[in-house]
Amino acid sequence: MSSNVRIPILLAALACAATFAGCAATEPEAKPKGAVALELEATAAATREKLPPEALDVIESTNRQLEASGIAEAAMQIGDRAPDFTLPDSQGQPVSLSALLADGPVVLTFYRGHW
Repeated sequence: MSSNVRIPILLAALACAATFAGCAATEPEAKPKGAVALELEATAAATREKLPPEALDVIESTNRQLEASGIAEAAMQIGDRAPDFTLPDSQGQPVSLSALLADGPVVLTFYRGHW
């Protein structure tokens, strides 16, 4: 990546943890699955096998609470336009979505956090 390309980093640790654990409290509506969805399911199943039962219980409980809150219905859907925002890039410099879009399409990366 060239030094003039800046990618905004958004923190979504809870969403990523739930995704990787793959512990939805209810089964989603059945729909055709692509290669990425199948790979995510396999990764989630492998992760569930490695988690201690008490950790899995916490993840499942948290997922049930999130589902009951209705937060998923309020989340952006495929095709929705993201609102403009300004966040620090990987060097800590502010960057706005609108400025990035002026140069062309933007891919947002959800970064789980600092290791």
